[in-house]
Amino acid sequence: MLAGLGALLAIALAACEAPEEGDTSVRPVVVEPVVAVDQVGIKLYPGTVTARDDSLLSFRVAGEVTRMPVDAGDRVKPGDLLAELDPQDARLALRAAEAAVSAAEADARLAEAEMNRYRDLLERGFISASGFELRENQYALAKARGDQAKAEAAVNRNQSRYTRLLAPQNGLVTSTSVEVGEVVSPGQPVLRFVPDEGREVEIQVPEGRLSEFSVGTEASIGLWAHQDRRYLGKVREITPQADPATRTHRVRLQFVDADERVRLGMSANVIIDRANEQTEFLVRHSAVGEHEGQPVVWRVHDDGTVEPQAVEVVRYQEAGAVVRGALKAGEQVVSAGVHRLIAGQAVAVNERPYADRNAAEREAEADAGAKVEAGAAP
Repeated sequence: MLAGLGALLAIALAACEAPEEGDTSVRPVVVEPVVAVDQVGIKLYPGTVTARDDSLLSFRVAGEVTRMPVDAGDRVKPGDLLAELDPQDARLALRAAEAAVSAAEADARLAEAEMNRYRDLLERGFISASGFELRENQYALAKARGDQAKAEAAVNRNQSRYTRLLAPQNGLVTSTSVEVGEVVSPGQPVLRFVPDEGREVEIQVPEGRLSEFSVGTEASIGLWAHQDRRYLGKVREITPQADPATRTHRVRLQFVDADERVRLGMSANVIIDRANEQTEFLVRHSAVGEHEGQPVVWRVHDDGTVEPQAVEVVRYQEAGAVVRGALKAGEQVVSAGVHRLIAGQAVAVNERPYADRNAAEREAEADAGAKVEAGAAP
């Protein structure tokens, strides 16, 4: 009895060992047919027309809003007045700064005259050199104060212009944040401005379809409001992190040939033509192995030997792994025991149809098959 149990244990351990190079033993494997994934030639992704640049405009100085000639939805041109502050305080500050400049220039002229007079007295020997150096330093100080006053006047002159908020370019006012009579601080948002240039479409892409997009990929864009026209778009941005709620990635495509009919907020469709893409195949998760550092499936030849076939794993899903490679629909690949195979090895084939069974039956059979293989492998 003990001897029999020892023999069974030895067989089970031998079945778990990795095959050695040149192993010619016949190994039992389970095979299944490759299933071609039914790919739709054209895929639609609904989205919304957005702006690439969306700016919150504000004043650089504080003050009371006295004019607000624009409202949400207004189109503006470069230089159009968007909002204005009470200019009275800025004008008074500018006058004070200009007066300080005049006073500083007068002090500088007086200091220069004193320096020149003391230079003449020094040349005649009536004063010492230190007395002249004092007047020379006083002139340099007066001149520096004049330069400071001019700089302060320039700042106040700029601030007097900052009381007018002007449109930087052609665009659209999408919303306003303040009203006439309100006192605003520097940098406080006054209105939201969207330039005419840089229209984009934003779509949400599921994790399993993100491989269809890369920066620079071209796609066709259709507008629901203008179904007679298709626009060319290019992928500009792909958000690497999925949204925690929807588990989708944000993808933005910029219009290459947008016209005046492309407006913010319009509903759009991004059209991806997949007719020329490589066929995708569905195999069991356990059918994907590794050979020489790359994913493979093991193709079964008519002579009962196996050979690795390199594949690209597109995505994993509940039904199995979707792969691309030099495969054909219906050909047999190993779905259990792939980690114990070497190229050219003979196998004992046990077929397990894959496409005509539901998920529960397949999972139960996989568990039972794994137990049978562990006890029956040589």
